[in-house]
Amino acid sequence: MKYSIMLLLIGLCIFIFAQPAPIIYHGVFPGGPHGISEDATPEHLDAYEKAVGRKADWVMISNEWGINRAFPQKTAAWIVKRGSTPYIRMMIRTSEDSSCTEKTFTLPNIIAGKFDNDLLLWGKAAKKIKKQLIVEYGLECNNTCFPWSGINNGGGKTNGLGDKKLANGPEMFVTAYRHIIEQIRLSGAKNITWVFHVDAYDDPEVNWNRFENYYPGDDYINWIGLSVYGAQTPDYTGAEQFTTVMDRVYPRLTKLANKPVVISEFGTVKNNIEINQGEWADNALKNILSHRWSRLIGFSWWSSKWQNDDNPKHDSDMIVARNSVLSGIFNKNLIKIPK
Repeated sequence: MKYSIMLLLIGLCIFIFAQPAPIIYHGVFPGGPHGISEDATPEHLDAYEKAVGRKADWVMISNEWGINRAFPQKTAAWIVKRGSTPYIRMMIRTSEDSSCTEKTFTLPNIIAGKFDNDLLLWGKAAKKIKKQLIVEYGLECNNTCFPWSGINNGGGKTNGLGDKKLANGPEMFVTAYRHIIEQIRLSGAKNITWVFHVDAYDDPEVNWNRFENYYPGDDYINWIGLSVYGAQTPDYTGAEQFTTVMDRVYPRLTKLANKPVVISEFGTVKNNIEINQGEWADNALKNILSHRWSRLIGFSWWSSKWQNDDNPKHDSDMIVARNSVLSGIFNKNLIKIPK
């Protein structure tokens, strides 16, 4: 009997360890020279893929409603033609300027159905792609930067919507995101993987603003997305290593929902006074591709450059092709991904 049990255990171990490791998908935000998605072109993606020596499984773009409310048909089409999946950030806002007060695309207006026709048309156009799409709305809702952020929609007050026990900011966001998904589903677009994308840092760091409070629910969301950044400006101090952040946040993500996890955005700038860009990226990629976090199925580097003030030395640069060391680190690590 003991011999039979031993053989059974040995056979089980062989079966478990013989299973192929889950695939991890490689994506990118190939931003243009001004840091906005409308500048993204096949040439920008070419430069990134040449630099890393690997084809991107998904290509992240922004759909800025302040510029055009329509589904980004042209951009999605060239991404699909190249054999990649469009990952579309629905930026339902008037301006990229986070200091502006939103007057048009407010959460109450979304909930009230003022853009239902736009959403229906958006969904019908998405359906025509006939390929799987990855779509998100309301990225990093648990920080202060966006018109859909909880802090900008009543914060921790409890006098806004129906449930007096829930903080206004998160409750309003959940209601708006559910409404967006429901309207697009009415169009018949079944080819969408919906992402709930939060920041690794709750800002402000108070109970009502914890990212768990913003989750729209399992019936609406397919993937949990996360932003993990090191230094975002050359003079930023106190940035953490990728693994430090992930090890702290990952248990919260897996407890929130039994869903795949993706690093929707990650990166750190070139020439920061404390953080070495190449070393930071190497640490991140090694641990991502080693399956350190078992539910993590994909990642996308924020390969973009933007201006912070009138001094060019203060510009933030995360473009892989502009740093040969970073390019080499991507090549070395991405070779581990099966083609």
